[in-house]
Amino acid sequence: MLTDTEARPTATAAEPVTPSSSPRPARPSARRLLLEVVVIGVVAMAIAAWLYQLWKRTLSVPLENVYDARQVSASIKSIIEHGLFSSNTSLGAPFGRDRFDWPVAGELLQRTTIWAMSAFTGRFGVIVNAYFFLGFALVAAAAHAVLRMLRFSTIVAAAGALLYTFLPYHFFHAEGHLLRAAYFSTPVAALVILAVLDFRGCLLRDPDGAVWPLPALRANLHTTRVLAMLGAVVLIAVSETMTTFFTVVVLVLAGVLVAFRDRSAAILVPVGVVVATLGLVYAVALVPNLVYWSSHGRNAEAVHRVAIDQETYGLRPSQLFLPIENHRLAAFRELHKTSNDQSPVPSEGGQQLGILGAAGLLVTLGAVLTRGVPARSRAPLSDRATLLRHGGLVSLLLIVVGTVSGLAMLLSVAGFTEVRTWNRVVVLIAFFAVLAVAMGLEWCTTRLGPGRRVLAALLAVAVVGFGMWDAARPLRIDQRAQVPVNEAMHSVVDRIEQQLPSGAAIFQLPVIPYPEYLQHYARVYDYEELLPYLWSSDLRWSYGATKGRPEADWQQRVNSTDPAQSLAGLVGLGFQGILMDTYNYDDGGAAAMASLVPILGQPTIVGGPEGRFRFWDLRGYQEQAGLSDAAVRDAARALVGPLLARLPARSG
Repeated sequence: MLTDTEARPTATAAEPVTPSSSPRPARPSARRLLLEVVVIGVVAMAIAAWLYQLWKRTLSVPLENVYDARQVSASIKSIIEHGLFSSNTSLGAPFGRDRFDWPVAGELLQRTTIWAMSAFTGRFGVIVNAYFFLGFALVAAAAHAVLRMLRFSTIVAAAGALLYTFLPYHFFHAEGHLLRAAYFSTPVAALVILAVLDFRGCLLRDPDGAVWPLPALRANLHTTRVLAMLGAVVLIAVSETMTTFFTVVVLVLAGVLVAFRDRSAAILVPVGVVVATLGLVYAVALVPNLVYWSSHGRNAEAVHRVAIDQETYGLRPSQLFLPIENHRLAAFRELHKTSNDQSPVPSEGGQQLGILGAAGLLVTLGAVLTRGVPARSRAPLSDRATLLRHGGLVSLLLIVVGTVSGLAMLLSVAGFTEVRTWNRVVVLIAFFAVLAVAMGLEWCTTRLGPGRRVLAALLAVAVVGFGMWDAARPLRIDQRAQVPVNEAMHSVVDRIEQQLPSGAAIFQLPVIPYPEYLQHYARVYDYEELLPYLWSSDLRWSYGATKGRPEADWQQRVNSTDPAQSLAGLVGLGFQGILMDTYNYDDGGAAAMASLVPILGQPTIVGGPEGRFRFWDLRGYQEQAGLSDAAVRDAARALVGPLLARLPARSG
């Protein structure tokens, strides 16, 4: 490893990749860069549309409609109907649902964008699909802009941006983790990290000038660059929570290492400024949650995380180098399957980098392991040798921290259990791997002969084509398989809306806690009870209140297999109907049916395969049972206790 006293020339024969003495393209003008990112964004969306064969899809229905995708769809519908921070009165009836127990401040920009899109359409499926494909454009645009700022040519930057946009990570998370799939802030985070690691050359007018006392530092600062970096930091903090957290961890660790290397704490100043800015902006975005928690207290049950989750969702380094699970070659598919079969740590999918990305990662790791962390020099931020080794340092730190049983476990034990999916550091690792691939492509294109521009374009197309063939393949999404469920649910809800008045409250059976109820029933998985809400326009549903709050926990007093004993209380709370999903019962709802039919008669609406959904109208129950208003009110009080005071004197 070089020391401060060693003068590192801009390039040496020992440095891998492109010699730094090669001429670099000039940074593009703002107008030129804007044109380029728009073009590359459109190209990325067109490629994504081709990969997903959009002409065969029903775009008003989300491409994904299972597991977390239903939760995403419900969140989008909630934003459309109730705004960013408003309570959702259509879920968690009769009290409504607050989302403030979910700290989603880090996605403020994305959620605001979705809210703005709702001005053009109120159909949640259209917005889910539109935002998903917009994510391809945003990632490509951000990656291209960063590569151009690092002085790569237009052709090389475009090729690198497309390789980065169509990572297996993008296809795995897709609409099920819609806001994770739009990882456009990650290239920006990579640029900020690089700028901090080379803060003297990037942020100071004189790299060898004074950084202390403060007046000398202020005089030496390159103000425009500092403000631009702080703007980028703000963008990161309001775009994606995990990228924000990963950036903080990498900067702190890398900053400490560089401080020891330089025997100087100077780098800890920009590290501290960036980390503090990230924390402050995130805290400001979190103000609605903080206000809610100050008056209602924290809810440990809402999103329960434990330290051991890092063992389950950590990074598996071997996956970085293995083929994707649905590779076009059968031998590669079998290799992936073999690597995952019987694994005690399945983690998440989408951790592969593809052949090109894996090669780029090996080069970056090899550079930092053989040459060490680069000592500071007068080389510009775009110096290829420095970029390569800094990228290797960041990637190595991310692997050490994020790997299953890695250093992230210490963070979890220390209380940072909310960030448990450390395998997702792959998007930051992937950017530096793509950076190495871009350097290799650049090295080739600068050695082409006559007609270099045309040949460079053809070479870039070939590289992108190979990368797409190898790693860019959507997981099979059989949208048609969801059609029967969607149509059945839509039909049932439509008939209920015709039967009941607008705003009527429906109690859903069986009672299932929300969110993340890990106990799956016989034929259904989590968030299945959001289906009625997704297909209704003016009804209220009992599912969706946040567990751990009295507004949700009262529902546990209703016996799902013998609901008849709670009918009076439900009527007293204003419920006008009961909807049963028989697939959510191990016995197909037989016991619950035996409880309700003798009192309410046969369900008035039956729908879905095998009569899956069954609805009873409760409006005549009180008169039929001869119960007074006071009687049903007392029964309601037995269910919800003091919460009853929040309802009108006579509901329903």
